[in-house]
Amino acid sequence: MKENKIKRIFIKDEAYERLNKLIVTGKLEPMTKIKINDLSEELGISRTPLREALLRLENDGLIISKANRWTMVAPINIDEALNIYPIIAALESLALRQGFDKITDEDITELSQINERINQINPDDDLLEKINTDNLFHKKIIDISQNIEIYPIIENLKNKVQRMELFYYTEIQGYSKTYDAHKIIIENLKKRDLEKSIEALKKNWKDTLEIFEKISHQEAKLDD
Repeated sequence: MKENKIKRIFIKDEAYERLNKLIVTGKLEPMTKIKINDLSEELGISRTPLREALLRLENDGLIISKANRWTMVAPINIDEALNIYPIIAALESLALRQGFDKITDEDITELSQINERINQINPDDDLLEKINTDNLFHKKIIDISQNIEIYPIIENLKNKVQRMELFYYTEIQGYSKTYDAHKIIIENLKKRDLEKSIEALKKNWKDTLEIFEKISHQEAKLDD
């Protein structure tokens, strides 16, 4: 496992990034017990920076623990998605409103190019790349606003829902309308229609929210 050893100066930060990716992509599955000593040895770091990284992940809601007893990857909680997506939609709508007057034809062309890349990626071949490219589309909208406070908040929230999107990707692909929803946003941006652009952006997130609502109802029926 030598290739896994961490060498950078900010050890706890790289440990956080490494574990975050493993959890979000599902390589560390929900409810997996974390053995501090084994993981410390595998990463080639002491337990102190590892514990700091795990604490940060716990603050993110990706790790749960009971003092002096156990630490594990948090279970998937679909209710989190139902709470998080409306917040993301509201923050991105704010960013679009703030940045609307700054949007150029070049920005719209870039959004169109990103959306075409999304359409070309087969989720069965590279689901993570498809999700990351979708995130890039939305990040472009946020960046145009030049409000540096919005993206860090959304990034943390998207980290949680991305884990769910990967976990439930089979169900999501059956309903997904992302490409078409983005095209409607782009067309309204071309027309320089602010309110319809915001409406289309909110509808994009509402479509995703409705997918998770369907999944939640399906799971509730199975539990009955």
